[in-house]
Amino acid sequence: MRSATFVQAFQYWLKLTAISVPALFLLLAWHGDGAPDLAGPAGPVFRETTSVRLDAPVVVDVRRRDEWQSGHVEGARNLPLHELVTHFHHALGGELWVHCASGYRAAIAASLLARAHFPVVLVDDEFDRAEAAGMKMVASS
Repeated sequence: MRSATFVQAFQYWLKLTAISVPALFLLLAWHGDGAPDLAGPAGPVFRETTSVRLDAPVVVDVRRRDEWQSGHVEGARNLPLHELVTHFHHALGGELWVHCASGYRAAIAASLLARAHFPVVLVDDEFDRAEAAGMKMVASS
């Protein structure tokens, strides 16, 4: 049974993020035994995405479109968190390395994608560090 405090905080979060109704049901259904462990060990940082890999991961940027247009990792796909539940098919194609500006939205997105059985890696780093870590950056016009 969820406490009133959890429900109130969750409702407030939904208002702040403007998450869709399907996403709400998806999130509520995952509360309990099948929920991914978000308190596990920290994920990789941007520097690790530049390491040699056998297969190139798909970098998924879950920031808003305006954030994406101001600058993003070259080759990354923009799949804003608030569109994730209805646009899963855009994320298909290999291991997904998910990031946002600070990690909060990426953690939610990684949880949703992992629950849908996608191979997911949460990039546990701030976006401002990506370029210094060797990631090529581009801006949309």
